[in-house]
Amino acid sequence: MARYFSGKVIWITGASSGIGRAFALALGRVGARLILSARNSKKLESVLNELRDAESTADASANANATASATANATANAK
Repeated sequence: MARYFSGKVIWITGASSGIGRAFALALGRVGARLILSARNSKKLESVLNELRDAESTADASANANATASATANATANAK
């Protein structure tokens, strides 16, 4: 499985908790390039920090997109 996902770009919605978080962490460990989105930006930032600590390939642009998506979703849902 690791070779299949290595280097592939994968967008995970709901990445701040539950199965979305688990997928993000697992796929980050096997070398997938991740785009993450979630409604809760603080929880998503925690997932991003875990990915960085695990030296995954969630690069800076993916992290910026994930944070922007989480912020936009949280703002839209707060209205």
